[in-house]
Amino acid sequence: MLLLSALDDIGENSAVTIGNFDGFHLGHQKIIEVLCARAKQQQFRSVLLTFSPHPQAFFGQGIRRIQTDRQRKEWLAGQCLDFSFFVDFGQLAVMEPADFIGRVLVGRLRMKILVVSRDFRFGRMRQGDLGCLKRESARFGFEVVEVEPQMVDGERVSSTRIREKLAAGDVVAARRMLGRAYCIDGVVRRGIGRGRSLGFPTLNFETDNQLLPPGVFHTRAEIGGRFFESLTNIGSCPTFAGKDQTVETHVIGFDRMIYGNDVRICFRSKIRDERKFDSGVDLSRQIALDIESIVFDKEALF
Repeated sequence: MLLLSALDDIGENSAVTIGNFDGFHLGHQKIIEVLCARAKQQQFRSVLLTFSPHPQAFFGQGIRRIQTDRQRKEWLAGQCLDFSFFVDFGQLAVMEPADFIGRVLVGRLRMKILVVSRDFRFGRMRQGDLGCLKRESARFGFEVVEVEPQMVDGERVSSTRIREKLAAGDVVAARRMLGRAYCIDGVVRRGIGRGRSLGFPTLNFETDNQLLPPGVFHTRAEIGGRFFESLTNIGSCPTFAGKDQTVETHVIGFDRMIYGNDVRICFRSKIRDERKFDSGVDLSRQIALDIESIVFDKEALF
């Protein structure tokens, strides 16, 4: 697969999908599955077009993304695609829908098939929709394939719904909609050593991920290609009058100094909410109980 940042002419007919693809959840995965199948059937190139920043962020509306751009590119690298275009949204934000179809999709990507979800919108001020696409398909000679939404536990899978689940700390529901565990990536930084003083040394985690579920979680840490069961706290450390949000992970059976190293933390289940304890001793006792609960949760789906 080629990952490109410029909308160049690919030189061959293609099947295309377009979207924000934040999280690459089950709905997105179904779209890509249909795209690749149709492209193979017609002997077309399979093409995905996505953007950065997210349109809501571009227009100053504020949004916390499920994945960083680095994580999105990593995920794309493992898909059945011939081309992935990862372009600056500002290049396309002011284009009228018909102009976007004619100049970009047909003119540069040589699109013959477009695979999208039912609620797909595009072009300046989101004026383009399925109705617009179907009208323009006769003019430009391409087919529109609509993919039905995916449902999980009676809910329609969407990036918005996953963001809500994560913001509420419901990492299990988010995992079901993503089709995999929610993970954050970051770098280990030196802390003040409070975890070690309590008997449970922690990795202090600096991350670019924007969605940090609040609470205490059973997690799995990936360090140097190895995986470890872990306990992660995301919060403000109220027992010690903390104010800023921190991410701290106690990795079971791991006590090495790895400052500056990259670590991935994947969420398995929520153990409890963060709360203030009367003393460090009481907090230490609770952490021991939290770790004990992880031992019994090892059979949980990952």
